[in-house]
Amino acid sequence: MKKRELVAYYLLCGWEGGRTWNIGEAVDYLIKELCLSRKTAINIIRRFKRLELLNQRDQVSLSCVGFKSYLEEIVKNYVCLRKRRC
Repeated sequence: MKKRELVAYYLLCGWEGGRTWNIGEAVDYLIKELCLSRKTAINIIRRFKRLELLNQRDQVSLSCVGFKSYLEEIVKNYVCLRKRRC
């Protein structure tokens, strides 16, 4: 994850997550706060959806997953990978 994406995720969802966004509001918020182009903001949101940091609740709503739980998942996968190599 790039620094810009990390900052964008923190601005959208914070450390614990749980916030729900309208897709248009999220794009506009990123444009305003980080001075991004519309295309870049949309691509960042798409990437978050691919990484499962944002879950689609319905057609236009996104729910944030806590960054803490995302990091825990990465650590768990990494530790399992390392244990298999030993």
